[in-house]
Amino acid sequence: MTLRVGLHVDAWDDIPHRIPVPGRAVRVGWFRSMDRRLVSLTMRGRDTITLRVIAPETTQESARAIFAEATGDAKAVPPGGAQTEEQNAWDNEGGRFGAR
Repeated sequence: MTLRVGLHVDAWDDIPHRIPVPGRAVRVGWFRSMDRRLVSLTMRGRDTITLRVIAPETTQESARAIFAEATGDAKAVPPGGAQTEEQNAWDNEGGRFGAR
């Protein structure tokens, strides 16, 4: 299965043309026309997934606002960092939600 990652060329340092992954060809496309804050993932035969990148130095309050705007749900990020059962499960599987 071919996977393509698209990103804005000026938003990242040291961008490879390909990423080695066993059993896949992962190509990286560099674009100037793309929003610097987005990364797109495209797989043959599937819808494109667009990710919103939040810089590590972003304050928790700003990150919450960005997340709420991206999801269209002001309640998507609980106030005070309280997590839902689903978010706790995601954390337990290696993901990260909120500041720790």
